[in-house]
This record gives sequence, C-alpha cells and structure tokens, in this order.
Amino acid sequence: MTYRMTAARRQVASISVFPYLTNSWGDSINLQCPVNLPTFLGPGRGIYSPGYKAQHACRESGESTRSTSSNMHPTNLVSLLALSLAAVGQDISIPAVDKAFRAANIPANLEIAFNPTALLEVSLPQTRGPPIALHAGIHVPRNDTAGPPVFRVVGNVGRGPFVVATVDPDAPTPQDPTQAQIRHFLGGNFFNHGGLLVNNTPALSEFLQPTPPAGSDAHRYVFLLFEQSPEFASQTLVNSTTSIALFNISQFTHAVHLGDPIAGTFMMVAPET
Repeated sequence: MTYRMTAARRQVASISVFPYLTNSWGDSINLQCPVNLPTFLGPGRGIYSPGYKAQHACRESGESTRSTSSNMHPTNLVSLLALSLAAVGQDISIPAVDKAFRAANIPANLEIAFNPTALLEVSLPQTRGPPIALHAGIHVPRNDTAGPPVFRVVGNVGRGPFVVATVDPDAPTPQDPTQAQIRHFLGGNFFNHGGLLVNNTPALSEFLQPTPPAGSDAHRYVFLLFEQSPEFASQTLVNSTTSIALFNISQFTHAVHLGDPIAGTFMMVAPET
C-alpha cells in the first residue's frame, strides 16, 4: 500500500504531529529513509533545520530526501507519532540546560564544572504510550521512571566512546543527604550512531529506578555525558558489587580522568503517593 501525501496533507502534517515529514523546500520526506527519527524535531527545534538534518541523515544511508511518496504501511505511522511526541519534550538549548543546572544548584552539589557543549537527550520508555522525553528539571511520576533510558546526543561530539552516569544527590532527603550520592547508572563504551548512543557492553551499574522515600521532597536525578578516557576501561573503583550509596561523581571522574561532562540533563521525581 502506498501512502502519498497531498500538498494539503503535507501542510497539516508540518504544523501538527509530523514536523519532519516535509523538508526545508516543502517536499515530502521519504519515510522509508532508515534514520533515527527522533532527530527530526521540526522547525525551531534542535540545532539544525529539518531540511539539513534530513539531508545529512539520509546522505549517510545513501537515500534521497526529495521523494514525494512512501511505501510505509499506515500502521507504522503510529510509531512515527510516538517518536515525534517523544521529541517534543527534549532539551533544545544548551544555555537553557546550563541555566537549569545552576538554578537547581547541581554543579555546586556535585562539585563539578558544568559547561556543556552538546545536548544529552534522555527518553524513558513506557509500557503504554510514547516514551517520556526529559528536559532539564522536568517532574516525572515515579511509576513512569522504570526505564531503562535511551540516550541520544545532539552536537558535534564525534563518534565516542562516551560514558553516561546518573546520580541522585538528594538521598535520603534533599534536606539531609547523608547517603548521597546514589549511583543510579554508570556505563561506558557508548558510541554515537547518528545521534543514538549505543552500548554493547555491560554497564558498571545497571539503571536503578528512582525510589525516593515516603515523606521526602522530590529528588534530582542527574544524567551526565563524558568523553571516555583510556583509564576508564581499566578502573577498579566501581563494579557490579560496589555499593551504590555514598558515590562521588567528582572524585570518580577525577580518578579515571574523564574530565568535565560535555552534556547533561536532570529530572525531578517525588515519592509515590
């Protein structure tokens, strides 16, 4: 079955849930192009225009973006809708992320220098409905944080490898963080595949769902992206049996020469009610 968009349909699509179906010239984009669709954020989103991003992604796959039809089955459009909805909430401005981190006092609390040069996109898959896309400071219901998260990077960061870390600096409560930091994820050997960060090795600490205790205020769950150092592969400070409590991301990154994070985001999660 062929799905052919008329000019009217293209216009509707470009201003509603499929901003990536038309490129900068107004042509319909070939939906068969094997690209990572969450990169298509529509006009005014992301650091590149939709036309440029479509051209760039499809050039890598050897396909044209100037096609007026697609053989995609209509049922697959549901998946496209889910991906487009996930993209809506993502961080789109490095200065905005930097401002949110400083407003939440994260660099000071973690004792890190935070001067991001890229965007770290984090999506939490859901059993029903589209994934939840994080933007810095978003409040997420605890029941929606089971994960594991999907990571993407936007920016000129190279192929990798990269390290992703997630910490909670507010355990057991923000007012009395005597167990902080809690290490919720730590993994290396992530490589950049068209923006998607792909890892094929076990994490040092697999993702742990946020579980702030009853009576606590919302906790900050901070995701950080680092360029991986040679020393990271041989480090012995953290393994699958190391306690996740009383972790110190600043001391760890210094010990294994990770340097400062190049990107990050965070979410707020309150106890279940």
